[in-house]
This record gives sequence, structure tokens and C-alpha cells, in this order.
Amino acid sequence: MINETPSIVSTQAVEDSEVLIMNKANWEYAVRNIPDFALYHIKKRGHTIARMKQQLAHSTTTTPDQKYRQLLNETPDLLQRLPLYKIASYLGVTPETLSRIRKRNTRL
Repeated sequence: MINETPSIVSTQAVEDSEVLIMNKANWEYAVRNIPDFALYHIKKRGHTIARMKQQLAHSTTTTPDQKYRQLLNETPDLLQRLPLYKIASYLGVTPETLSRIRKRNTRL
């Protein structure tokens, strides 16, 4: 939206979600005229950049087994709610590979 070009990434909600939709004119108005909105946007952008850097580093240095164990430790409820094919996709493996990872991790 800011660069007025189509995004190369997309986001898909896997659970019920609330979404705020703004066009560029309304977003610019809010940034210019609502100090709390502008501050929120600045903080959120900083958090997003930091998280993206961390995810990029994590994706290149962490094995799918390690990523699965991290999910298991940090968000075990998510693993119960989502279909296995979505978890496999997130980990960058096939559902069959995820099955092997899960089997290895039940023995730990």
C-alpha cells in the first residue's frame, strides 16, 4: 500500500480473526492527525522488522526438528488446533516428514 505496488507475500488467517482495512488516504490521515496511531505504527513497524530478521535468521540456522520442538514448547495449544498439513507447511516440510518429526519427538 505504501509503495503502491502489489505485495509479494500474503497472509492467511487460520482461525477467526479481526482485520482492520484502510486505504492509503485514510492511513496517511491517521498517521498525520492521530498521534497515538502514528506512535503505534512506528512501534509496530519496529517490532515487525525485528521479528522478520529473527525469523529469517532462524529459518536458515534451525532444523525442522528444532522448529517443531520450539512450537511444541512455545505454543502447544496451536499444534492441537491446526491441521497437520498447515504445521508441515509452516515448517517447510511434507506432512510425511512432519509425521516422522513428531514420532521422534514423542520418544524424547
